[in-house]
Amino acid sequence: MKVVADARDARRMRVQEVMTRDPVTCRADNDLQVALDAMADHQVRRIPVVDDKNQIVGIISQSDVATRVSEPAKTAELVKEISKSRGKSLAAGPLL
Repeated sequence: MKVVADARDARRMRVQEVMTRDPVTCRADNDLQVALDAMADHQVRRIPVVDDKNQIVGIISQSDVATRVSEPAKTAELVKEISKSRGKSLAAGPLL
């Protein structure tokens, strides 16, 4: 996305030029609310799930939550919080 947004030529770039450093992560045994709060706090739509050795074991995305949580109002709130402009405060309280 960074390459396209900056109208750069992906064939002439290295991954390190556009990768996210210090990504936000969660652990597989975290409560789902931890992942949702991290997504909202950092305004990201997906985060890597890591094990005790910080090895990626999966990724949780906004769409994963939308298709697996049977509470449409909660999903709508998650999308709203993640999509807010940076610098605006996020609503307090749990999303699930």
